[in-house]
Amino acid sequence: MFDKDQTVKRFREPKHERRPWRIWFLDTSKQAIGMLFIHFANVYLSDLTEEDPCSLYLINFLLDATLGMLLIYIGIRAVSSLVEWQQWESLRFGEYGDPLQCSAWVGQCALYIMIMTFEKTIIIIVLLIPQWKEVALLNPIENPQLELAIVMLIVPFFVNALMFWVVDNFLMKKGKTKAKLEEKEAGQDSRNGSKVRYRRAASHEESESEILISADDEMEESDAEEDLRRLTNLKPVKKKKHRFGLPPAPVKKKRPPVKEEDLKGARGNLTKNQEIKSKTYQVMRQCAGVFPLSWIFVLQHRDPLLCGHLPLFPHALSTSSPSGDSKPAIEIYSLHVDCKVTSRFAHTVITSRIVNRANESREATFEVELPKTAFITNFSMSIDGKVYPGVIKEKAAAQKEYDTAVSRGQSAGLVKIRDRKLELFHVSVSIAAASKVTFELTYEELLKRQLGKFELLIKVRPKQLVKHFQIDVHIFEPQGIRLLETDSTFMTNELTEALTKVQNETKAHILFKPTVDQQRANPELDDTLLNGDFVVRYDVKREATAGDIQIVNGYFVHYFAPSEMPVFPKNVIFVIDRSGSMAGRKIEQTRDALLKILQDLRPEDHFGFITFSNRVVEWKSSLLPATQENVASAAAFVQTLSARGGTDINGALLSAVGALDKAKDLPERSVSMVILLTDGQPTSGETNVEEIQENIQKAINGKYALFCLGFGFDVSYKFLEKMALSNGGIARRIYENADAALQLQGFYQEVATPILMKIEMQYPENAIEGLTRNNFTLFFEGSEIVVSGKIRNELDLLPVEIKAQSHTSDLTLKEEANVKEKEQIFQDQRYIFGNFIERLWAYLTIQQLLEKAISAPEEDQKALEAQALELSLQYSFVTPLTSMVVTKPADQQQGELANKPTEADNEKPNNRLVGVYEHPQFLLQLPKLSETICLNIDGKAQPSVHLLSDPEQGLTVMGKLGDGTNRFVQFEIKYVNPPVQIHVSTDGIIVSHNNENTLLPWTESAISTIQGLRVSVEKERSFTASLPDTVTVKISLVKFPDDFLGLYFLDTNHFSDKVSGVLGQFYSKAQFKDNSNINQRADERLLTVSGSEHKVSRMYKKDYRLESAHGPVSCWSTDLTP
Repeated sequence: MFDKDQTVKRFREPKHERRPWRIWFLDTSKQAIGMLFIHFANVYLSDLTEEDPCSLYLINFLLDATLGMLLIYIGIRAVSSLVEWQQWESLRFGEYGDPLQCSAWVGQCALYIMIMTFEKTIIIIVLLIPQWKEVALLNPIENPQLELAIVMLIVPFFVNALMFWVVDNFLMKKGKTKAKLEEKEAGQDSRNGSKVRYRRAASHEESESEILISADDEMEESDAEEDLRRLTNLKPVKKKKHRFGLPPAPVKKKRPPVKEEDLKGARGNLTKNQEIKSKTYQVMRQCAGVFPLSWIFVLQHRDPLLCGHLPLFPHALSTSSPSGDSKPAIEIYSLHVDCKVTSRFAHTVITSRIVNRANESREATFEVELPKTAFITNFSMSIDGKVYPGVIKEKAAAQKEYDTAVSRGQSAGLVKIRDRKLELFHVSVSIAAASKVTFELTYEELLKRQLGKFELLIKVRPKQLVKHFQIDVHIFEPQGIRLLETDSTFMTNELTEALTKVQNETKAHILFKPTVDQQRANPELDDTLLNGDFVVRYDVKREATAGDIQIVNGYFVHYFAPSEMPVFPKNVIFVIDRSGSMAGRKIEQTRDALLKILQDLRPEDHFGFITFSNRVVEWKSSLLPATQENVASAAAFVQTLSARGGTDINGALLSAVGALDKAKDLPERSVSMVILLTDGQPTSGETNVEEIQENIQKAINGKYALFCLGFGFDVSYKFLEKMALSNGGIARRIYENADAALQLQGFYQEVATPILMKIEMQYPENAIEGLTRNNFTLFFEGSEIVVSGKIRNELDLLPVEIKAQSHTSDLTLKEEANVKEKEQIFQDQRYIFGNFIERLWAYLTIQQLLEKAISAPEEDQKALEAQALELSLQYSFVTPLTSMVVTKPADQQQGELANKPTEADNEKPNNRLVGVYEHPQFLLQLPKLSETICLNIDGKAQPSVHLLSDPEQGLTVMGKLGDGTNRFVQFEIKYVNPPVQIHVSTDGIIVSHNNENTLLPWTESAISTIQGLRVSVEKERSFTASLPDTVTVKISLVKFPDDFLGLYFLDTNHFSDKVSGVLGQFYSKAQFKDNSNINQRADERLLTVSGSEHKVSRMYKKDYRLESAHGPVSCWSTDLTP
């Protein structure tokens, strides 16, 4: 009876609401279980009374069908509200996941039984009322067989049918979930539901047809019918209103039949816009995944009408939000960051799915900021179902094969250093109208322990609202997780609700999954809050004094990080550059950092200062203990530091080594180090960098550690790095940002607490091969030593012995690892990515080989690099020795390379470039060439320069140079629709519309919208003008050394081929000429623009764009006369 009742109900449901059979079965099975629970409860309760059990059973049953129905409704609504509040997606009644998940059904069954228990409890309380004993419903019936039939068959048949029908509606018709509320807010023209819906319609020869609406976008029914009528020249049909809000069953012959000639005409109209290549079934399959914005009319007829794509229905492109803002033409509808960290080794996959909602081809861009310490292992693009993989090759071979895409040994710009922690991967591809592209980037890194924590950094910058956004991090640490925390630079109270953390002894799961509403910076705008760093920090438990050994598939990794040990006293000399190039902000930040560092010195430490320009000055003739008086005296000295003169690095470092050599009364067991801070090349004294490196290495002779800090980009980082690595230290670049003082302090904190020295990790020589570095000069508290290798023979036990010196004694630590027991730890860990310890070993080996090659003699350098190259290719790592060739569709630019930039690549070539300290007048990012152009215009001959016009964009930009300066100080921006004129100067902004002027000063932030044109001012920084699906105009206010305006454009793929003007021509008519037949340097090329040839040179310029890193930008520079 139950099955028949529910089956009839299913076929009575409107077609557009009818559930698939599997969903229907799961829904109704919950009811069956609940009703069985009620039945057996009633039978049990009826036996507990001394009265007539049949009467009590019947009363129970009737109360269940009346009061119980109300209680069930209240229970379902209450539970549904709780589920929505807690965002328990699998417990939403009627939703079982895609694919279907058994756990969702089990959970919903449990909830439903809880509701039944609640209902039955209330009914029992009601039955305790004494008056029920007086109710004798069955007394008139004397025949016991008839009484039993009424109680167990007749009444249950009708009452159960009613209950099943009504309760099924409760369970099937879900409330307005959060997802549905978002869908409603997104507007009626852009429904974001995840389900494919069907609608019934009348069609040719009275056959039932279905309109499949894709999951990405949905048209209004009225728009659909109007377009179909327009194509087939049918007259409109008057609609009847639906009763109770439900659509009626289809009424046949209410619409004139579609004639064959009408269908032919419709096909003709369709083929004008897009060629029909497939049959109905093929189109249906392709449209579901390839044309997310298209209508697919699948008529069940022997002569099918094919897809009508968006170019036919421009009005269907309307995707306005309630605020009136439109969705971007290139929309990121899904962005997932999946990271699995196993024993410090992180494997991250970033997947971005993008759809082109425009009615023409558009440029889709994929940008990822990844840690500098990471190696890219894979990249692919999937366009219209076809996959275009990245191919990793030897760098030299790849550059030779694709020499048109590289210059000066660098890539065409797919990977660039972003800041001190990150590098940027950037690739663009053109995709057809209504098509999708999926980008997938995979990278791996070994998390480094600093100041007692491992840090996983994920940069979040989607630049738009993303419907399906999530960061999913799984951590597995066999040692146990001691500490776990998350941090973010963009987190708000609303976004905090989207963050969940689950942790047990050895595992942690962090999920950040904000809804579209939670991402909004402003309820009325489409700006996103997601712009910044998402950081996971953790540490592990440590019990064994000799560290922890982990083994998988014959490879081992040994982690050693002792704690709670006495700190060595330090003897440290700070060697500070105060040459002329340090003037201004650099010397101020250096003073601030040194004052803080002085406060961190321990009383048992000894310290000294040496400053240098073209002459070297010692603060004191000897090192002083860090007493309160000496620290105060040093602070007074630091306050007097000023910058002038040349740069004698050689003399300063030799003086520092000499001061340590002659120092007296130093602690017997102490650590001596030199910390050098400089921002430039040696210009005084010895200027040959190789001679300086040799002089310093001879003077130090392994006695002290040298740490080199390079301030900014005018310094030769390669010179500093080799000098530091040759003398037991490390090099670090200090970026010229507002937090430079904090960078200096942070570096000092890393080296401020040495607790071990001369560490040697010993393993059985005949049993281990491929051993990574196992000897270390110093170990600092809060860091970690990592050694890895391959177990050559079948060992039962892997012994390890550690020898080191502490402040108080010599140490010898021993440990034995049971190989089989260690390998068992990682069994059945399903989310662990393969042979991770082997990949960790390869990663660590490559890094150490490259590091060793920097300071190795030239004859050894090639052998070390050859080993690193072989491993890079074997394990598919993009390293400084390999390149990833990014393949694209045949009709697009080929030969783009993704290289691994080094810190040394991120600076100007020595003694080669001019104009490094200057801003260019214009920075043009050309998407078609994947290059940046730095342009200077001689506009003194005319008062106003026509910079850009694009008739299809309805945009014109004029510019004016300042008096007595070669900088632009005024811009005029004109829009056709809406008719708005914007005057931007260094004094302020005036917006003119309908003969009304609005003044927007630079002294305060402001936002204004005029008929879709969004105008905004960021206080003292920038001006932005943007329209949906058009180029964004951005102007930076630059105040040093003189006030001027820096113009640039975003979303430049929107420029049409008709764009013109001094700047506009570069976006439509610029291309590089092949250099192979002319005698030119590698850093010079020929650029053809509008038929004219211009020689461009690779230079580094200051970057005024706010979206860019604060360092210099590498660009092709040229001058023009309009």
